[in-house]
Amino acid sequence: MPRRKSNPESPRAAPDDLRNLVSRMRALRMSVKMLRVKETGRMENVAREIESLERALEAYEKKRAAEDKKLDQIMTEMQTEFALLQTLYEALRRPPLSQATFVRFVRYDTIGKEKIPVIEIKTGDGSHAFVCLVAGDVSPEKLRYGQIMLTAGGGKAAVVEVREEFPLESIEATVKEMLGADRDGERILVSFGGHDESRVVHARAGVSAADLKAGDRVLVNAAASLLLEALPRKESTEHTLTKIPDVTFDDIGGLRDLKRKIREGLAWPLLHPEAWRTLGLSFPKGFVLEGGPGQGKTMIAKAVVNFMNDLLSKKLGRKVEGHFMHIDAPAYLDKWVGETERRMRLDFEMAHQLASADSPVVIFIDEADALLSTRGTTISSDVNKTHVTQFNALVDGLKELSYVVVILATNRRDLLDPAVIREGRFDRIFHVSAPDEEAAREILALYLKPVWGQINPKYNVAVYTPTDRNGNPRSDPKTNKTIHYRFDQDPAKAAGYLIGKAVARMYDRNNPANRLFRIKYEGERERTVYRYGDFASGARIKNIVDLAKLAAFGRHEADHENEPLGVVLADLYYAIEESFGRLRTPSSENEIYNWLAIQGKGVARRIEGGVEYFTPDATIGEDDEGL
Repeated sequence: MPRRKSNPESPRAAPDDLRNLVSRMRALRMSVKMLRVKETGRMENVAREIESLERALEAYEKKRAAEDKKLDQIMTEMQTEFALLQTLYEALRRPPLSQATFVRFVRYDTIGKEKIPVIEIKTGDGSHAFVCLVAGDVSPEKLRYGQIMLTAGGGKAAVVEVREEFPLESIEATVKEMLGADRDGERILVSFGGHDESRVVHARAGVSAADLKAGDRVLVNAAASLLLEALPRKESTEHTLTKIPDVTFDDIGGLRDLKRKIREGLAWPLLHPEAWRTLGLSFPKGFVLEGGPGQGKTMIAKAVVNFMNDLLSKKLGRKVEGHFMHIDAPAYLDKWVGETERRMRLDFEMAHQLASADSPVVIFIDEADALLSTRGTTISSDVNKTHVTQFNALVDGLKELSYVVVILATNRRDLLDPAVIREGRFDRIFHVSAPDEEAAREILALYLKPVWGQINPKYNVAVYTPTDRNGNPRSDPKTNKTIHYRFDQDPAKAAGYLIGKAVARMYDRNNPANRLFRIKYEGERERTVYRYGDFASGARIKNIVDLAKLAAFGRHEADHENEPLGVVLADLYYAIEESFGRLRTPSSENEIYNWLAIQGKGVARRIEGGVEYFTPDATIGEDDEGL
């Protein structure tokens, strides 16, 4: 075969060159590798430098942001301060403003092409002025009497602002007289407090002058001579119960003769008015209830309301609801001269307005001797003489069969002014005496109900045998036989037994613990005053039942299993001692007769020979049932 021609550039043709080329390539690769390593180091240095620069830039940006925020805050504060200064500057540039109140729209005046309303205002000093209304788009026809507005130019040039409100500054006043209307409306004469300063005012828009009358309480802006608001008739309505008392004569224990006299004194004139007039008898205007504290005077007065309601309801054939005005005489008094008399007039006027055949009114004056005491007996200014005079005039002004009954209650009839209780006024004086044994039994029965739970179930037996304090059956000392009571598991019989024992204990004059003191009044025989019976009252008897029930509950609460709920005789005995043990007599003999008079034991009388006090005997007695 023919030989191929050799290529001088082929490696095979030049092995040395090839090796040189390979060496160069290797050297080049090494150089590249070394360059890469070197550049990598440089790049890392550059990267680190860039990262350092970035951190420095971030720190600078944060610092700049903080500085910008601080600058913004400073700028905001400066803007606020500038706005305030600008406001103050504008206020200083304005003319002085004055407050006035709107009276009426007068007319429109034409100035150039503009129609400017002219109105009448009342300035702060009470004078009137005619000014232009330049307060923007305000219709003068919609302004209301007494509305607040601001004027500029010395107070009488122009109205620059109209407010929606009315004056707030006010003082309480009393309407004295309605004087008739003028161009501004109804004129009202009012007086301020106890100073008796008077002023003529007009009612602001929204207050109806037609609803006002003498004696009403109102709020007045004296500077503007403006009546702002009519107040509720508090001084009269505070004595009127919103709910008719639910007390009847059946709720009052004892006092049968007294209740009969009151019923007859009120029923006969109301049921037979023509016969009353034919006989020429006067219709009752009221009566006096005298008696010691807690004897039921207030309950009797409340019962009179319901008695009259029932009486008139049966007569008229329709429901009748009366009113009860409870006046606490000591709280009724006022330090301002003439104020108490004004309150009397308001209350009697209100009673006249409410009273009718369909609505009888009872005015009950409690502690009447504080309001109507004998004139000339006080050591101060003796202002009570006008109280008595005003009261007598009001009572004398009551018409016949006016359906208004006035009841006075007092512990000391002897302190009432003689003109009050003279014949023709309050000559009917009923003594509310302390309950006797029969009355005490009735009162106890009102509050100790014959139901198991109020009565301890230990009495729920057919035959009950009482025990002494040692738990032994009690026997009759005369016959020496064991005592038994037949209850027949009837709570009413058990309640009767407890009530009878409690009453016997209260009125036992042989009990040494019952004796209080021995006294001799001038012109009388010496007598012993007893703690229980002589100072019993309906309120105290109710308190005895309440204390007994509390003792029963305490015993049951301490031991539910062995102590059933309900009153036992020992609870009543404990309550009697506890209630009457609170009775405290004066330590001075000079005060004892006044104390007795307050307790309803007659008028004050001189004591002869002093007072002999007995030492209380702590012994409760044998009939104690476990005490």
